[in-house]
Amino acid sequence: MEGTSKRTDVLLIGVILLLLVLGGVFGWLRSESTILRDFDITVGGDTRHEFVTASDVRSFVDSVCGGSLGYGDVSVGALESYISSRPYIDSVEVFKDLNGKLHLYVSQSRPLFRLFAPGCGSVYVNDRSIVMPLSGRYTADVIPITCDSLFFGLLTGEIKKDKKNSVNEVNLDNLVNFVNWVERNSFWNNQITQINVNSRQEIELIPRAGCSLIILCDWEQLSDFKESIDKLEVFYRRELRQVGADKYRIINVKYKDLIVCTK
Repeated sequence: MEGTSKRTDVLLIGVILLLLVLGGVFGWLRSESTILRDFDITVGGDTRHEFVTASDVRSFVDSVCGGSLGYGDVSVGALESYISSRPYIDSVEVFKDLNGKLHLYVSQSRPLFRLFAPGCGSVYVNDRSIVMPLSGRYTADVIPITCDSLFFGLLTGEIKKDKKNSVNEVNLDNLVNFVNWVERNSFWNNQITQINVNSRQEIELIPRAGCSLIILCDWEQLSDFKESIDKLEVFYRRELRQVGADKYRIINVKYKDLIVCTK
């Protein structure tokens, strides 16, 4: 009796496995013939910005699939690769279910500042130091940064660094780190309305009120901006509270242990 029971159990397990395999095969065959007619599209990321819409994402699908929406024809990898290469896209996830629905989650990039230069126009730079073109649909409310055409080309990669350029290191990372810090600092985020890289390659800050110009540091010292900004904040809180924020036209804190003020 015990042997018969074991054979019955083995037979039952075999039938169950066979049914599972057949179910998987039939499910796969059904899915391969399914046309993807429904789309679940979510555009997330920084919801303050409107660079990408669900309609844009749907058009990305058409660009990749060319109108062929058979379940087996739609490549998740190709869709993710194409969509992630589009401007304003930070990340993308795509998957398809067995009911004929294509799911897409797209996260927008977060523009951190807008970089301007005479004769060069302007671009956005996101919080990962990636240059983004302007949008014909939407203008982001971010801090403006100005520079000359040479610096613009070096920062955006349009001009390659060579021995003729006098700046030792030209990349966006230090500028991105500084603006990120300003954005998170409640005091300076309220104070600074614009940043400039002047012709002497100094970092200038335009405050909301008071003096017309603050010289923070040289470009090459921007990676160590904290010492200058801390010195400036002490000066703001101690000196300018007593004499008035508009007493000086220029405040220069780029020199070590020294603040130079011009009336």
